[in-house]
Amino acid sequence: MALRTSLDLELVPLLKALRSRLDGMDGVATETKDGLEIHSVDDVPFMQLEIRRDHMNLDLWLTEEKLEEARSSGIGRAHPFMENEAVKVRFERAEDLTRVAHWLEEAYQHGRARAKQSKKR
Repeated sequence: MALRTSLDLELVPLLKALRSRLDGMDGVATETKDGLEIHSVDDVPFMQLEIRRDHMNLDLWLTEEKLEEARSSGIGRAHPFMENEAVKVRFERAEDLTRVAHWLEEAYQHGRARAKQSKKR
C-alpha cells in the first residue's frame, strides 16, 4: 500500500489562492471524483483540479483564443482528450499565479456561456 506524501509547503499558498478565487465566484459547485476536484457552474464543468505532492494539474475549458494563449505559455499544453476545448496546466510556481487566476476567471465565464448555450438547445 502506497502512502500519500504531504503537499509541498510551497504549494499550500497557491492552493489557498485558487480556492479563495473559487469561493468568490457565484454558483460554483464542487464535486470530488476519483481524487479530482471538478468545479462547475450551472452543471457545466469549467475546471478540474488534481493535487499532487509537488504541483497541481488543472484542466481548464477556455475559448479558442485563450486556449492558444495557455498552450503557448510554457505551463499549458493541449488536453489529451479535449484538445479543442480544454487545456492542461501544470501549476507549481508563485510566478504563475496571476496567469492561472486569469485563466480560471476566463474558464468560469466561458462555463457560464456554455451553460446558456446548452439551455437554448
